[in-house]
Amino acid sequence: MAAVQRLRSGTDGWGLMPAGSTSRLILVIAAGVLALWISVSVTSGPAASIRFAALVVIGLMGARMLAARDPAALMTAVAAMALAIATAAGLTATAPGLAPYMVAALIAAGVSALRVSEKTHVV
Repeated sequence: MAAVQRLRSGTDGWGLMPAGSTSRLILVIAAGVLALWISVSVTSGPAASIRFAALVVIGLMGARMLAARDPAALMTAVAAMALAIATAAGLTATAPGLAPYMVAALIAAGVSALRVSEKTHVV
């Protein structure tokens, strides 16, 4: 019935996919495949919860760093990203030692010690 009404109304094109939407469709499919891969590989096996938490924090803080307009939020994202990367470095088969944790702690402490004025804006 809808096809008959569409034929009677007479505008050109069905309007299902507007021009330029093919790249968005491919991006959505690729993001779905990536999410499936992450869900299968990251959330299974030993220490899956720590791997997943580190990946989530890295992803969210990376997005926060790209979208931050407030300098204090940007500095917080940098500190959290450093700590999450150090946590991810500790998930290797061989122990990385104390170095990644010390570097992350120094970065987090250094970023936290910076004074941020409200007048400066990150563009």
